[in-house]
Amino acid sequence: YQADCTCTGDRPLVPPKQAPFCVVLGCSDARAPAELIFDAASNQLFVVRVAGNVLGDECIGSIEYALHSFADSVRLL
Repeated sequence: YQADCTCTGDRPLVPPKQAPFCVVLGCSDARAPAELIFDAASNQLFVVRVAGNVLGDECIGSIEYALHSFADSVRLL
């Protein structure tokens, strides 16, 4: 790990700090990537995927984690 990494090609060696602007509850179907639907780049969304879009305890925990951990960047839409 190097904090002052340089890029190789179009990807940095160390990913940037997570700073999503939105939390998305989506289907586990990989044919519908949230990043494409919302025209967002990698690292801009915090996506919780679950079969059937059922909001169970695990999903709520993931959403609570995102809201707590990324409170500086996540906005209510």
